[in-house]
Amino acid sequence: MSDSNRIQVAYKKETTYGQNAGNSSDAEYASLRITGESLHQETSTITSAEIRSDRQISDVVRSNLNAAGDTNFELSYNFTDLLESALMSDSTWAGDEASGSLDILADGTNQRFTASTGTPFSAMDVGAWVKVAGFSGANNNGYFKVKAIVSSGLSIDVEGDAVTDEDTSTGRSINQGSQILNGVLQSSYTIQRNYLDNTGTGYNATYGGMMIDNMTISATTEAVVTGSFSWLGKKEESSSANTLTHDETATTIADPNTEDVMNTVDDVAGVLEGRLGTSGAYDAQTITAFSMSLSNNLRPRLEIGTLGAVSIGTGTCNVSGTFQRYYSDASMVDKYLNFNDSSLAIAFNDADGNAFVLDFPKIIYTSAQRVAGGQNQDIICDMAWEAVADDTEDITIRITKWTDGV
Repeated sequence: MSDSNRIQVAYKKETTYGQNAGNSSDAEYASLRITGESLHQETSTITSAEIRSDRQISDVVRSNLNAAGDTNFELSYNFTDLLESALMSDSTWAGDEASGSLDILADGTNQRFTASTGTPFSAMDVGAWVKVAGFSGANNNGYFKVKAIVSSGLSIDVEGDAVTDEDTSTGRSINQGSQILNGVLQSSYTIQRNYLDNTGTGYNATYGGMMIDNMTISATTEAVVTGSFSWLGKKEESSSANTLTHDETATTIADPNTEDVMNTVDDVAGVLEGRLGTSGAYDAQTITAFSMSLSNNLRPRLEIGTLGAVSIGTGTCNVSGTFQRYYSDASMVDKYLNFNDSSLAIAFNDADGNAFVLDFPKIIYTSAQRVAGGQNQDIICDMAWEAVADDTEDITIRITKWTDGV
């Protein structure tokens, strides 16, 4: 018998689609932190149509197979390689720039941060996200999107929560995070599920050619931020017991990281929505729930004479989601009624300063409700949205990260 508390799930990127990534110690597997999983093989069959006088079925033929299923997780500063694969990002995390500790002032009139000397922001990028720290005013600390580089990098104009005037002082920093964007680069993985309480030969499961078809992230009140990766792959095989170990002399699987799980009480750093018209200004929002889903619309490619997929085809990058907020004004509902574009971003960070910002530069509201469901209830504004390619940035989704605040 096997116990779910004794399974170990690990993964490694494949060099060639569908070819087992192997177990050599010079190419470690990574541990996958999960709350549950449903990886399995799906088999298609055809029942023989032969007519028999004894009414029996002549045969059942296997016509196709593939591997599929979900791995569910609680969001932590982890999964950075899988986030790349989910977005099919054409490059790895890049673009981080740190200003260091500087004398910086905040200009509320221009939504601008200005250093006292030099050009510390010259290498930063318009459209990228920065983390600002060290100011006295709460509004001046946090996550902002770079709108413009000013005076050759002496200043930056930003979008985000309203900047308030604050004189120059020392010990302030503005750090641009590293980012990934939706792209077209495919990545496939070998995934192994080891049953550590079973030592017999062939008890473990190996899944080859696994690619991320869907990704979700969800946040609700009084909860942990959760998510899932949905996989599509080639096939499942039984494998020898203990193919992956934590043996200190010949490690074939890396221990999982120990970064804190992010929750919706302490670790939601901000929700920003806006850009109605030409102002380019986000508004900070208080919400009661958030969800997003990304689909790559994968499909298996089949050939006569070969069982299972020979490769995986990709489709459109569909990104959509919902959020809820207490109904206090009609601004968002009017965007839906008038079919106006908007933008959306949400920031998560843990106590150590590790952070993610999910940025959707252009969204279109596809539904909006502000109904009274019954007695003794708050009116909730329930919004559904779909992200599309932004006219200026030409992207649908950007994810930015910081490690320990840098």
